[in-house]
Amino acid sequence: MKTSGIPYPGLDILRAHFFFFLLLQALLLPSSTDAQCGGCSYTETELTTGGMSTIPAGTVVCITTNTCLGATSTYPATCPNSGAGTLTINGTLRICPGVTFSFDGAINGTGNIEIGGGGRMNLYGTYSCNIHMSAVDPDIATGTSASTAVGGCNSSACEPHFADGYAPFGVVATGLGYTVSNGPCTITGYPSNTVLPIALEQFTAAWQGASILLTWTTPGLDQGSWFEADYSTDGVTWKPFSKKIPGIDNNPVAQYSWLATPPPAARYFFHLRYEDAVGNSSYSSVITLDNNSTDSHGIIIEPNPVHSTLSVRTTTSRHYTLQLLDVTGKPILRLPGNPSGEYDLSGLATGTYLMLVITDDGNTSIKRLTKL
Repeated sequence: MKTSGIPYPGLDILRAHFFFFLLLQALLLPSSTDAQCGGCSYTETELTTGGMSTIPAGTVVCITTNTCLGATSTYPATCPNSGAGTLTINGTLRICPGVTFSFDGAINGTGNIEIGGGGRMNLYGTYSCNIHMSAVDPDIATGTSASTAVGGCNSSACEPHFADGYAPFGVVATGLGYTVSNGPCTITGYPSNTVLPIALEQFTAAWQGASILLTWTTPGLDQGSWFEADYSTDGVTWKPFSKKIPGIDNNPVAQYSWLATPPPAARYFFHLRYEDAVGNSSYSSVITLDNNSTDSHGIIIEPNPVHSTLSVRTTTSRHYTLQLLDVTGKPILRLPGNPSGEYDLSGLATGTYLMLVITDDGNTSIKRLTKL
């Protein structure tokens, strides 16, 4: 049943501002990445002996040596470590160059998997395409490429691979394959010679109102060079996000930022182009920023961006209440909640809004909604 939005006559302003504050805290959490296998919050030790099964947002777990985690007896007997069966990646799993990481179980979350040059991830289980995967592709001179895996795969013949045959993601052994839980999945490839020749100490993207703020820092020895930020909405086709930003020489670190508003999309990809003083160009690794359409309590709001009809469904039986706020936290609409439903937003003005979700057990979350 399609339900029209009902003008909401009032909501405690302090409560609205409180939820808006929580939103800002969540959106401004850094999701950093650098061009080398550095910036690590943890290593594989936390996965194998520390009991870690979730990589939180803003956290980087680096796989520095060949590692496997086996959750079932069907996994090859050579795997020395037992796993929890599920690895949730909301931050970054970074597989260092030349290293292989094998996992038996389900991989899900909304974060990133970065595979260094010649590295590889083997999987026996399921993989969620909500996780963005990027890998070094030694066969490309410039730019990016993509390869897609659909459905199940249990032999090397159906592993996604690039033009030179490099297969950064696939099966652990013939007959022990993986299934894409919400495919197809895209793997973005980068040439091995396009990592930044300088060390990025931080590269983050965060919402600031209806715009996106990119920030990055370097060791501060960038005199005569320049940066340019590019964005993509599919991880394959790239467009300029910023003008050319001159490098500065400011020891011990140089700080840069750029604020702009890209066109509406469910997910954004960003990388930095760098040109040194003698004209050599290179690119950073990729970071991503979502438009937040899926609720952490199992409530899914789509499409986002939305033209007219907004669909809301839940993966559980819980009920919910929806409240639409403007970007300052001011209430605009209250939408009646059901386990699932459709809402007519055709009369809503074009712009960016906040959707406050309150479940019947008292949990709350806020996500960004774009109306076209």
